[in-house]
Parts: sequence; C-alpha cells; structure tokens
Amino acid sequence: MLLENEQYEFTSSLSADNASYTLIHEVLSAMNIKHIAGGIYYDLSKAFDCVNHRVLLAKLEHYGIRGIFRALFKSYLTERYQTVALKDNTNSVNCSNWELVKHGVPQGSIVGPLFFNYT
Repeated sequence: MLLENEQYEFTSSLSADNASYTLIHEVLSAMNIKHIAGGIYYDLSKAFDCVNHRVLLAKLEHYGIRGIFRALFKSYLTERYQTVALKDNTNSVNCSNWELVKHGVPQGSIVGPLFFNYT
C-alpha cells in the first residue's frame, strides 16, 4: 500500500484537523486508563528537498507509470529553476542567481507527498 490509512493530508476525507483530533483522543484515552503516553515528532519539510528525481522516476516506472504519464511527471520534476529574493529594511529586494533544481519535489502541490512516499 502506497498511502497508509493514517495519511491525513491530501486525501478527500481526512485533514490536519482529523490528525489533531486522533492524536488528542489517543493520548487522553491512554491517560484515562493510567497508561503512559508519549510521542516522537519530526518535521519532514526538508526531506521533500532531498528526493532524487532519477530514483523517483525509476520507482514510478516500476509501479507501472510509463509512456506519456512518466514523461509528464519527468517534465514536472526536471528543468525547474529557483531564486531567493530578500527584502532589506529599506524595502530593496535583492535576488540570488537563478539555479537549476537538481532534486526535491515541489512542496504545496497535491502530488508532492505522493512522490515523496514513492521514494
């Protein structure tokens, strides 16, 4: 299974609100029966920047995504450029040079988490 039942974001019926409710419910239920409740939390936002395009495309092909759909995903991932813009206290904007994005999946997209799960 590529997406777990507990995949709360980017599914039609579950959201971050559902994830929060489930977490609070589980912790309070455990505490009510005198169990110890604990958790480990981590931020995966930087992990999205580490996805290797070649590996991801090979895995997509392994799962049967070939031909025009693979080409579409390849064009979505490759030949992307980014720059950083900083505004100083005088409202002047300074920009870095445009650089080719060599790895990572676009964050804030619907397919980003799915691509991340494939790697």
